[in-house]
Formats: sequence, C-alpha cells, structure tokens
Amino acid sequence: MTGALRWIMAIAALSLLVAAALHAGLVLPGPFNDAAMYETGVASVLIVGLGLTFIEPAWARWGGLGASVLALAGASIGLYIALRGLGPNTVADIVYHVALIALLLVGIVVAWRVPTRRLPSAESR
Repeated sequence: MTGALRWIMAIAALSLLVAAALHAGLVLPGPFNDAAMYETGVASVLIVGLGLTFIEPAWARWGGLGASVLALAGASIGLYIALRGLGPNTVADIVYHVALIALLLVGIVVAWRVPTRRLPSAESR
C-alpha cells in the first residue's frame, strides 16, 4: 500500500514540475511565471510528503494524506483559475488539472488505507 502511495505522489509531483517548466517557458515560450511558481510549490509539498512515507507507516499515512490534501486544494484552485480564464486555460490545462485532481483523490484513498503500525513479518514468528 505504501509503495502505491509513493508512486502516486511521485507521479503527481513530477507532472507538476513538468507543468511548471512549461509555464516558465523552459520548454515552450510562455508568460505564466506565476503558475510555474505555484506548481513548483505544490510539487514541493508532495515531495516532502513523499519523504515522510519513508520514515514509518504512521508517517506514511499522515504525511501522504496531508500532502495530498494540500495538493488537491492547490489543483482545485488551479482548475478554478483555468476555468475562469485568469491563468493558462487551454484545453490541455483543464484536462491536466482534472486528471491531477483524480490522481490526488486516488492518492488520498490509498494514504487512508496505509496501515499505521508494522505488521509482524513471517521471520519474527
């Protein structure tokens, strides 16, 4: 379960960093530096949460939940801004935000299901 959570968080963070690079004009010319800074911040939250998943199961659950919920709030704000036309609002931006929100919702469910204590291994019995 923790492995799935780590993959979800890593994919979400990586996708946000790619979006930030696009919006900052590193790949394509674009005047959306504010979006790039915002996406980098949300990716940083996910990276910190991802790091917490390596400490112990309780940290994995609560770090994953906290980071995913904050990232979900950020992605929801990004979708709202895109739909209102206040920032980048291409079809690709809107589809990306919807997909990111779906991924983060799955991550929240997975994080909630992470056991908070270690199960005894077969070797210790």
